[in-house]
Amino acid sequence: MDPKTQALRNKQRERHDRGHDFQKEIQNSWRLVPNVWTIPIKDGRGGSRPGDRLVITQKANYLTELKRTAKKSFDLGFLRPNQIRGLVDFDQVIEKNIGLVFVSFLDLPHVDEAYAIRLTTAIRYMQREGKNSIPLADLRKGATLSGVPIAVKIPRLDTADSKYDLQGVVECYKYL
Repeated sequence: MDPKTQALRNKQRERHDRGHDFQKEIQNSWRLVPNVWTIPIKDGRGGSRPGDRLVITQKANYLTELKRTAKKSFDLGFLRPNQIRGLVDFDQVIEKNIGLVFVSFLDLPHVDEAYAIRLTTAIRYMQREGKNSIPLADLRKGATLSGVPIAVKIPRLDTADSKYDLQGVVECYKYL
């Protein structure tokens, strides 16, 4: 195998591993929140799963999809059409359901930020603003849609095995 091909494969493997690490960190972080059940969603044939995990709490149910990016924005192109449809449909079944995308901006230099974004709110925000993505700057400043935040910043906990404080996601479910 030529060096260019090997370098490309190594970069893709590294990117995949870091995305997998983010999924593992979020999964382990749910264990810190009391009274939470998480259920992984297995992939059907052809990559048809609507999200990564179903999270059940006393106050809300979350269908979650986790993404990691090197971009400075959250782009709908991160999600497959069946994931967008699944997260939006889940959100509309009962009032207690929320379709969330966890986005990690770990690939950017000097940036280690993660956000929980309610997909239906994000889509309405992008439509209102005439955008195809939500810039990290908008997430940082706490952009809203009719007073409703489009995302909740997830603080990283100072632990040896990298976890996030997801209690705020559970407590702020009404405001997503």
